[in-house]
Amino acid sequence: MTLSMKIEVQKLDTPYKVVFNRIMRYYGAGCFPQDTEDAGNRWKVPIGVHYPSSIVDQKTNTERIFTFHFNNIGEFLLEKSTLMVKSRPSLKNITQSIREKRKELSVKVEKDFIKIIGDPKLKIRFGAMKYAHLGIQPIYRTLTRLLETPEKYPSRSWVEQIGYEDLVNLIVDIGYAEYSEDGRLTPKNELKELFTEMKADLARTAETIIGLVLAKHYDYLYKTKRIIHFVPYVRTSTTYYAEAIQYGSLIHVTENSLLERMRKYYRITSFPSPKARFGYPTIIRELLNAEILCSKDNYITGRDEIFDELIHIRDKLPMSEPSYPA
Repeated sequence: MTLSMKIEVQKLDTPYKVVFNRIMRYYGAGCFPQDTEDAGNRWKVPIGVHYPSSIVDQKTNTERIFTFHFNNIGEFLLEKSTLMVKSRPSLKNITQSIREKRKELSVKVEKDFIKIIGDPKLKIRFGAMKYAHLGIQPIYRTLTRLLETPEKYPSRSWVEQIGYEDLVNLIVDIGYAEYSEDGRLTPKNELKELFTEMKADLARTAETIIGLVLAKHYDYLYKTKRIIHFVPYVRTSTTYYAEAIQYGSLIHVTENSLLERMRKYYRITSFPSPKARFGYPTIIRELLNAEILCSKDNYITGRDEIFDELIHIRDKLPMSEPSYPA
């Protein structure tokens, strides 16, 4: 008996096939070639990745598994005449690109989160975040003077003397104060009405103004003025709500797991020591007191009002997931 065997050899005769073959060799099945692009005397083939992820509600021990689909995490360049690979991304570069894509989610949640926490209807207790106040004391001091008697309205020279004119003028920028003809900073009707609405509670009025300033000028305070005191609060909150958005509902997490997820999202190698005056446990406690996060059955969870303002982001995420029973 004669046995015969037929071997079919795949012909790598297109840029797509060449890149697909190299992907299987170097990176594994998670990556994929995208559409070939003409780059003069070469072919350019961008590549994407299917990246698995999961979120766990630690109270119910319920896990949801997702797959993110990220395009343009790297590219191959091939000679047109020979289809020889001239350049390809390293595994390190691909890993970094995936991290950057994941970070984009946090950035999106962070921007929307900052916008909504300034909404007076949420009644965020900014006064509870003691460490955050250190960089914006001039704003608090100015608001105190504006909400007291007219004799204490600060002059422009006083504002300049304290060295924080650019911070104080943020109150002017959001429309709650203005300079009079004699050079004094005076409250506008909007600030007076807010003060009345808050039943003449100076602390609550100041908290509302701080929220409005942060909502509009967070990037300026953080990136330009290098006032970083609010950053740990924003990053901790953003990490929680980013996880909840992916999950599709509010979740329950431990304090330690939230810290680890934040380090992963923001690539933070260290955080203030728990023994420090404003260490991570203090940040968590103050976020709870500010009613940005909540505590339930010894787990950290979120506020429905904040989550409802952010959940629309989920529809824009490049991810898919299995069907779960209702």
